[in-house]
Amino acid sequence: MEIVFIVNDILGGVAYLNFDIINNLSLSEKPKIRVILTVNTHQKISRFRDTINADVIQRFEYSPFENAYHLHKRLAKLIGNAPGAIICNDGLELTTIWCEGTNKTVFNIVHDDYNFQLSKKFHPCIDVHLCHSRYFDEKVKTEIGGKSVFYRHGVIINKREQLSTITDRPKLCFIGRLVESKGVLMLKGINDELVKKNIKPIWKVIGSGPLREKLLRDWEYNDNITFHAPEKKEDVVRMIQGSDFFVFPSTFEGFGIALIEAASMGVIPIVRYIQGGFHEVSETLEAEIIYEESNIEMIYANKIIKYTESKDKGLEKKYTLSHRASTMYDIKKTANEFFEILLENQIKHKTEIVFKPKSNFRLDKKYLPNNVVKHIRKNLSYFKTVFKIKS
Repeated sequence: MEIVFIVNDILGGVAYLNFDIINNLSLSEKPKIRVILTVNTHQKISRFRDTINADVIQRFEYSPFENAYHLHKRLAKLIGNAPGAIICNDGLELTTIWCEGTNKTVFNIVHDDYNFQLSKKFHPCIDVHLCHSRYFDEKVKTEIGGKSVFYRHGVIINKREQLSTITDRPKLCFIGRLVESKGVLMLKGINDELVKKNIKPIWKVIGSGPLREKLLRDWEYNDNITFHAPEKKEDVVRMIQGSDFFVFPSTFEGFGIALIEAASMGVIPIVRYIQGGFHEVSETLEAEIIYEESNIEMIYANKIIKYTESKDKGLEKKYTLSHRASTMYDIKKTANEFFEILLENQIKHKTEIVFKPKSNFRLDKKYLPNNVVKHIRKNLSYFKTVFKIKS
């Protein structure tokens, strides 16, 4: 049996989730695993650098300016017609299956609300919805119907250092993409609130993104912060070691891999309430959760101060978090459970096209050459940018 994972080649949580599942499989009889990395050639973004232990790894490069008819034909040909399973993570591959059909059992991983909306839109051609939160598992069953399976995703449990008490200079880390939705611009305010209380923390910001230059300017006169942009997961894990708090004011998260990794190493997560899988993990681990919508920086600072002033409680919290994460979210166990779900839910998929929707775009036609369509769309995009024409 062949299992095909289709993953957007972007450095981030979704890529790492699939990577961890594949690389930690240890079943006695392993299925053949093929990974298709989809690459939007017009996205200037960090790509996935870690080694994936798959039997076959293929790259599918495409342009948003392409004739969609030919684009989906190309991807369908790469996916192939052989029976097996296909693991979907985004709309590109689901649209291809929608338009071209498949012989494979179609699994869609519901990471967050974005993927839930994809499940809703493409549910006629999805055989099994895979949900790593009970919230979305129940939501799929009540609002969409069909086969939905809950599975617990895990992380690599790394050997941690000896845990130490929190000093008057607590070590804080942030891990995530440097964009506004991750709350990275709030870190300076949290720092200022701590300084007001005569606490000077040591910050480590781990990640890359468009706000990097702004952050460097904002923190220009602070000597208690360092910025890091590692390309490999093992380097991220190494940098987390020894931190006291994982400070994460994000307002949108699907699951929370970094949250579990930090907790497994005895780093106390302080997070905001985000409905879905992220909150389930936060509650299970007994992380510090902020439900308030105002005075966020001050509340974060007070959470840190609470453990700084009560060092015994801080050390006890670290050991509790490490134990819970290590016993409940070990990827060595959850990866095998994931593949067992795939093997147990093989459904004979319809070989014919599920739907053949008519494109709303005049250029997405069978008879129009792909190169011609790309040329036209590139020029249209250029003129829209130069003359600021709204779509």
